[in-house]
Amino acid sequence: MKKLIYILTCLLVFCWQFQAQTITTHTHYSVDNGLSENHILSMMQDSKGYLWFGTYDGLNKFDGFSFVNYKGKKQQETNATIFRVDRLREDKSGYIWVQSNDGQVYRFNPSTEQFLPIPQSLERHKKFKTSLNRSTLLSDG
Repeated sequence: MKKLIYILTCLLVFCWQFQAQTITTHTHYSVDNGLSENHILSMMQDSKGYLWFGTYDGLNKFDGFSFVNYKGKKQQETNATIFRVDRLREDKSGYIWVQSNDGQVYRFNPSTEQFLPIPQSLERHKKFKTSLNRSTLLSDG
């Protein structure tokens, strides 16, 4: 009888250990922590592990500790203005493709931290209401 109670006790302890749930923690980040805007419109994780967030106030990169904000700056050579970021994608070369709320598409180079506007997404192409859903790298770059 003692053997049976011992076996049942061991079995109960063994099953109890496998039934335990993993403890997880969640951290809420906001503008107080460096995020440019509290409303996230899009997000992705790149091949290097960085988290990218599109907000009403630009593009944000998070390395697990702090945020870097890339806001709308008019650049004289490209005239790029990025404020609201609706969609994000990364291509095989590591560029971040960004679509703003007006349909304009930009290629963001994380190494140089520069936005390059894509001319095909300008006024004459906006009538198609195409969204940035997939990126394909062509053989000529």
